[in-house]
Amino acid sequence: MLRFWRRKRGFSQLELALAAGVSARHVSFLETGRAKPSRAMLIRLMAPLSLQIREQHEIMRAAGFESGAGSGEDNQYPAPIEWAITRMMEKHEPFPLTVLSGDYAILRANDSARRLFGMYLSDAGKLPDVPNMYSLIFDPRLARPFVENWSEVAEHMLARLMHECIARPTDKRLQTLRKQISRFPGLEKAWQQPDFGDRPEATLVIRLQRGGFTAKFLTTLTLFSAPWTIALEELRIESYFPLDEATAAFCHRLTDSTPEPAGNG
Repeated sequence: MLRFWRRKRGFSQLELALAAGVSARHVSFLETGRAKPSRAMLIRLMAPLSLQIREQHEIMRAAGFESGAGSGEDNQYPAPIEWAITRMMEKHEPFPLTVLSGDYAILRANDSARRLFGMYLSDAGKLPDVPNMYSLIFDPRLARPFVENWSEVAEHMLARLMHECIARPTDKRLQTLRKQISRFPGLEKAWQQPDFGDRPEATLVIRLQRGGFTAKFLTTLTLFSAPWTIALEELRIESYFPLDEATAAFCHRLTDSTPEPAGNG
């Protein structure tokens, strides 16, 4: 694993040794298994590699140490974070807000988000128990038929997914998601190729059309800047902001009623 990440980051053994303040011979011995690293040595070697917490956790476990970062699978957060998430979901009403995992599964949604998504589903029966934001947008049986600017949204989302797959090559969940999404019809081949000169925008405009009315939203993804567990590092909070007064009024009406799920019409 050390060799994989060293090469992935473009370091020679000597360069990594100089950056970590150890000998190149010791790095070689660690990579071949002739020497066993201490916990302190692992921390020194991982620092120049700029690894995410999940990768650091995997290296620690491979060397026989506990990282204290958790597995990231239980999506449990410390009490202050839970309080902050709950407050964000409440205070963002009547506008949609979702809490997403590292592979974009929708873990939580405020009332506005649940009502909005419920209106824009071609076949509500095809919605899984834990929906994924990518499947929601790319699956023709779900919200895709109602996304007026679908080509623009799809290209943006695929670019983001591609960059994350490259940045986190050992994350099997992302790689699986990419394969699943690639099977949906109507995807341009150019969208699925990495463009290193074009970074995904921090925001995305999405237009949802139904019954002659188009709801227009600006969406943002919020990440914690100094996470200390895998679950917190991979947490994403997606917030929807209305782009015009008509959409804002629509959201207010949405929270005061119980709309019927959308059909093909």
